[in-house]
Amino acid sequence: MGTEINDIAGLICLESGTLPVHGGSFSLVLLEPRHAPAVRALHETVIERLPEDQKSFVLPRPEGYFRNNFQRGHGSTIMGVVCGGKLIAKCLIVHPSTGETSATLGGAILHCAPEHVSIFQSSTVHPDFRGNGIMNMMIRHWLSHATRHGRIHVQAEIETRNKQSWSQFLKAGLHIVSAHKSPVDGAQVFNAGERIKYTLMKDFSDAASSAGGGGKIECPSQDKQGQMERFSEGFIATALSPSGNELIMEQR
Repeated sequence: MGTEINDIAGLICLESGTLPVHGGSFSLVLLEPRHAPAVRALHETVIERLPEDQKSFVLPRPEGYFRNNFQRGHGSTIMGVVCGGKLIAKCLIVHPSTGETSATLGGAILHCAPEHVSIFQSSTVHPDFRGNGIMNMMIRHWLSHATRHGRIHVQAEIETRNKQSWSQFLKAGLHIVSAHKSPVDGAQVFNAGERIKYTLMKDFSDAASSAGGGGKIECPSQDKQGQMERFSEGFIATALSPSGNELIMEQR
């Protein structure tokens, strides 16, 4: 089975319309366990299409990994974007239960009690459909979904070299609060997070953001060592500079 999904009529649809660049009609829906094969097929396709130096951006996952997320309950689900009868993008929304730890969440470092957090994981957009604002749309609906299910904090982990991805979380109002080496594959990842009530006040089109603190500095987006030093000094990244070449960092 490939990425075909032809049975969206009975699914919960969060948004539909026309992709601005591609021109095709799309539906953003909440998928169901029966769609796990299509989710895995898209996941593998994206990995195959990535350049060799970017394949670590997306970890290989078995079909059971996606299927099991539906069984977590508490609003855990998979959002998918369907266009032309095919799944073209997806992301996991993970809502941990009380008592869960990093070990049960793929190494994710929790920013608060597990029962209060919503985690955005394993997002992929088919390469042929990038540039249509799909990631931005999925993040917006993730924040709304988390709110509906009583979560008060949101977080995500993103490979530090994946600027295209982590910049979207900054625009959504999340802050990059630290970085660490993933225990799963050893990749260096950013830890992004924020309380939902603050992200909902954020304008997604706004390139500037503020954590409300002082001591703003700019650190080159490629200077990972400098960023690590700033994190250790109590700085967090709140936005990209207008040029897109520097992280705006400020003390909490």
